Amino acid sequence: MSKKNQTHIVVVIIGLALAASALIVLIPHLFDSPSPLQTWAAITLGVVAAGFGGAALALRHARPDSAQG
Repeated sequence: MSKKNQTHIVVVIIGLALAASALIVLIPHLFDSPSPLQTWAAITLGVVAAGFGGAALALRHARPDSAQG
């Protein structure tokens, strides 16, 4: 694994952790009369976390013993 790829993976995992933790903190406040700003913030954080998750999946390297196809 190259140093550049390893750096990208670390950045993606940190971004995923930050976005998901902010979303987890925000979710309980959505159950007691949320404002439109809170709703959009939750949607945005969910999309950002999903994007970081997709990037983490795209950056992983394939194992040689896994079946391709």
